[in-house]
Amino acid sequence: MEHDDGAFADFLTAAQQHGPLPMAVVHPCSHEALQGALEAAEQGIASPILVGPA
Repeated sequence: MEHDDGAFADFLTAAQQHGPLPMAVVHPCSHEALQGALEAAEQGIASPILVGPA
């Protein structure tokens, strides 16, 4: 599967207009889960809240 950086450009532009929304990331144990949360924050579309075991 190819990664197309332009595939979601319209989606990101629309989401950025609303500002970051709180987003729960439950039990983010994988590199991909943490990376996705960080990328969403960097793009200004989410404010990740990490939720894990106590």
